[in-house]
Amino acid sequence: MKTIRALILIVILLLIVCLSGLVALAFLPPIPTVTDKPDIPVNTPSVEDVILPLTEDAGEEYINKLYFVGDSTTLHFWKGGIDRSHILVPDSDTLQLTSNINNEIMKNTGLTISKSLKALDAEFVIITLGVNGADRFTELKYKTYYKKLISDIKAESPDTVIIIQSVFPITKWKNDEDIGITNAGIDRLNEWCKEIAFDEELHYLDTQSVLKDQNGAQIEEYNNGDGIHMNNKAYEAILQYIRTHAVLEKE
Repeated sequence: MKTIRALILIVILLLIVCLSGLVALAFLPPIPTVTDKPDIPVNTPSVEDVILPLTEDAGEEYINKLYFVGDSTTLHFWKGGIDRSHILVPDSDTLQLTSNINNEIMKNTGLTISKSLKALDAEFVIITLGVNGADRFTELKYKTYYKKLISDIKAESPDTVIIIQSVFPITKWKNDEDIGITNAGIDRLNEWCKEIAFDEELHYLDTQSVLKDQNGAQIEEYNNGDGIHMNNKAYEAILQYIRTHAVLEKE
């Protein structure tokens, strides 16, 4: 009888030892194997990647290859010396970003935007849209109408490099008027512009950065007097920025 009890006690002790060992193993760190690899940081694409960086001065040769599409602030590129034949606007002189934008006829070609670019064999196009009623756009409408135009250009003129340019700021005193355009609204549009460029794999030209004062408003000496449109000095600064933030290699 004593022998049986002793055997039972031994078995119980062995079970306790085994269970203790299993519990201890559960808390040990995993043993690395030869197949384990250290975590390697991955460079995830960012919206900021679409911003054209500083480049060497591409010169007048680059500027002469550009076509400009947009609202009345685009029309005024002639003040910087751009030939009017390279400025595409409708008869109203200002292109509105609406659901009908693809059907707008450009006054110097008699064609839609996409067909104009194809007919002109445009190598580059810079698009600037949204200052009119900047505060009234919803993100959905702004992006939908913009992408609709981009899609049309890609289909009709696939070799044309599309550059989305920032919407230009307005002066502080114009910002304070109740006209449906504020610099806060413009800044919001420019964030959407970058996102559109990212989604569509395009370039973004951050021209607004050379037009703002310390308060984020248009530099007063660049204004032509109406608080929105700018003078020759401003367009010279814009074009200097464009030629030093150039697309040097076509993809």
